[in-house]
Amino acid sequence: MHDAVIVGARCAGSAIAMLLARRGYRVLLIDRQTFPSDMTMSTHFIHQRGVACLSRWGLRDQILATGSRPVSRFKIDMGPFTLSGSAPPVDEETSGFAPRRLLLDEILVRAAVSSGAELREGCRVETLLTEDDRVAGVKGVTPSGSAFSEKARIVVGADGPTSRVAAEVQASEYNSKPALQGTAWMYWNDVPLEAIELHLREYEAIYAFPSSDRSTLIGANWSIDRFRTARREIETSYFDLLRRAAPELAERVMHAKRADEKMYLGSTRNFFRKASGPGWVLLGDAHYKKDPCTAQGITDAFCDAEVLAEVIDHALRGEGDLAHALDEYARGRVAWAMPFYELTCQMATFAPPAPEMLAIYTALQDNQEDTNAFFGLITEAVSPVQFFAPENVNRILTRREENPNCA
Repeated sequence: MHDAVIVGARCAGSAIAMLLARRGYRVLLIDRQTFPSDMTMSTHFIHQRGVACLSRWGLRDQILATGSRPVSRFKIDMGPFTLSGSAPPVDEETSGFAPRRLLLDEILVRAAVSSGAELREGCRVETLLTEDDRVAGVKGVTPSGSAFSEKARIVVGADGPTSRVAAEVQASEYNSKPALQGTAWMYWNDVPLEAIELHLREYEAIYAFPSSDRSTLIGANWSIDRFRTARREIETSYFDLLRRAAPELAERVMHAKRADEKMYLGSTRNFFRKASGPGWVLLGDAHYKKDPCTAQGITDAFCDAEVLAEVIDHALRGEGDLAHALDEYARGRVAWAMPFYELTCQMATFAPPAPEMLAIYTALQDNQEDTNAFFGLITEAVSPVQFFAPENVNRILTRREENPNCA
């Protein structure tokens, strides 16, 4: 009998397995993949909130050891003007990192194992065990084809947007939106960057940031309709957009070497799911999934895993009803995530800004404090509820009108 079975051993699953094992619980961590293994559809980025988690867990130095360079500055090229600056720090962390998933997931998995969790790789969960109308464990198949059955006090579905756990418990979806954009990227060597670069154009964009082994990820975004056309000749479309939207970056790329010969591409739909029920809870992309344009997924997975581990710990120690605690957890996380989700979905269309948004962007020029707060919307250091509150927007606009040259 396990205290917890975690289905899915990537960012969310390995994190909560590690945290529960460190509290002395008997944890089984299951994944259909073997590690190390890559995960191509990922932005890699860990914002300051997520880096703060890694620091608390004692893993930050291992991320640095992957050769992933810390990055704290943003440069968003709006076309007529460019906004640049740094998001506010979170728990004294001022920088983010973007390690390759091949390296990051291996660090997390091994941290879970060294903390005492049992790892079963290459195993497929096929169904859930139920007793008295509650989830009581899992049934699965090993790499050799042998069936296994394991009971647990709680089953955590951290198995991504196509979650088997979510399907088995028939977790209902809500506030779902289709794929809004598509992306393609390559890894390059010898393209130094001083900031995260984003070059916004109508219904398309170019982005770039440092990754592991001193490589730089340079990607292209298209609104979903344009992406369907672009992917027919994806490399041609990629370089064409790079030259048009970011000619200076394109010039640097032309003198660089590719880190590998692959072109990575994909798109994702957006949704929330019912997060918990008797004996089960969803975590990470199994719970909610949003477009990668703000690169918040890994950070959310880390932070939610930390909160959920605390909730499960208290309940399993008899300090409250588990079902009620999970329900409260889900409400709290959704309340936190929903404003960022809505903003991300709005940004993912890459549509020209509405007049009121253009007015805000224009007013941010030469206003470093509020520009930094705007970047905090991307890193989740500043809530959209706070930034877009009418009184705050009026303050930003009024400051610009009263002093067009304010610094």
